[in-house]
Amino acid sequence: WEHKGGLFWAPLIAGAVFVFFSLLGGGTGQYFFKRQGGKVINYDGDRVPLSEVDWGQLLSQASPEDLRQLHDVINGMTLATAFWPLVVFGFVVFFYLLGSLYDERKDRSVLFWKSLPVSDFDTVVSKLVTALVVGPLLATLIGLATMVAAGTVFSVFMAINGANPFTLYWAQLDIFRLLGTLFSWIPIYAL
Repeated sequence: WEHKGGLFWAPLIAGAVFVFFSLLGGGTGQYFFKRQGGKVINYDGDRVPLSEVDWGQLLSQASPEDLRQLHDVINGMTLATAFWPLVVFGFVVFFYLLGSLYDERKDRSVLFWKSLPVSDFDTVVSKLVTALVVGPLLATLIGLATMVAAGTVFSVFMAINGANPFTLYWAQLDIFRLLGTLFSWIPIYAL
């Protein structure tokens, strides 16, 4: 209750800033791509407009190794989008725990905790559970929301350039592995 601003809003703002800069960077790249006439790529020695590339055929002709690399890159890139809320969360928890040790004595709010009909052990455990379980769970859920928002931004730019984002991006995602990886970080944060 005391630190919901830091534990909730700081990772949420970090995720929103990441998505905003992804949108800004993609828009800027798209502008320069269009301005420089970059709507043409070299494909089998021919210059082919991006709007005429059959991405489905290109994927069907790709070797299994190329498809595995595409799968790994897309999953790694998507997992990396959850990184910023989790990094900000690490700083928030550090200062939350530091404040629990120092600030409460300085501003005498420790006297409030002493006046409650709970033991000092219960107070310390509640602060630890907040820092080691509740906080990481919130940051992980915000990281998941950031992954979905960034994936939507990536999909928009793929669609603008003539690619089908459902076959090129979303079909390549290993959703359960990404979720498992994200939620498996919670015990690591607790340690």
